[in-house]
Amino acid sequence: MDHKNIIIGSGMISKSLADADFGRPTLVLASGVSDSQETRTEAFGREAALVDNAIANYPDMHVLYCSTCSVDSGIETPYTKHKLAMEARVLSKSASCHVFRLPQVVGLVHNRTLVSYFVESILQDRVLKIQTRSMRNLLDVRDFARVATLIVRSSMGVGIPQNIAASTQVSVLDIHMEIANVLGRTANVERVDAGYSQSINTKFLHNLLPDTDPLFDPDHWRRVLQWYVPLIAADIAMNKVQD
Repeated sequence: MDHKNIIIGSGMISKSLADADFGRPTLVLASGVSDSQETRTEAFGREAALVDNAIANYPDMHVLYCSTCSVDSGIETPYTKHKLAMEARVLSKSASCHVFRLPQVVGLVHNRTLVSYFVESILQDRVLKIQTRSMRNLLDVRDFARVATLIVRSSMGVGIPQNIAASTQVSVLDIHMEIANVLGRTANVERVDAGYSQSINTKFLHNLLPDTDPLFDPDHWRRVLQWYVPLIAADIAMNKVQD
């Protein structure tokens, strides 16, 4: 089936939507600043130019833009300010669009994410400083693709930023401990009394999905780690062999 989608990007999110059938030709904007620690204005400018050019080239297409749940965290950073500005840009320039705010998306990637960093650190027996009050929301990239496709096809939430996230927030310490457990290793941590907990509103998803959806399972985060941690560990080992 020819879905006539245009996908800008080559990362985990883009790949997860490669075969998506949105029910309409859709321009997927999934290439841009993904590092929450980014501060360089040139990096932000590149994403802005990419979005402007893509929408100008496909002015009649429905747009799907990936943002971050951290814009609603109450903590303002150059990254969150940029993502809010990008959301406004997409909303004003596109004929119609879905803006999806995402938490910590988990999948097999070659760039550093929270989960891949923890896997690598545990395999190398490094001691990590972990903020005991820090919480994260883990989202399987496959669940993102599934739910994003369903939302676009339903036409719900058009023109209003929506969260796609699990209903359970998990402490970073618990994430680290579970990864160590999956790897059969010792979790070497130095606990730091710091960090913040962000509450992500998933009411929109509860109105769209059945109560039995995997995203509403309190153990969803654990199942995500049990699936991906062995894959990430194997990928790390393979890359070391190739090096």
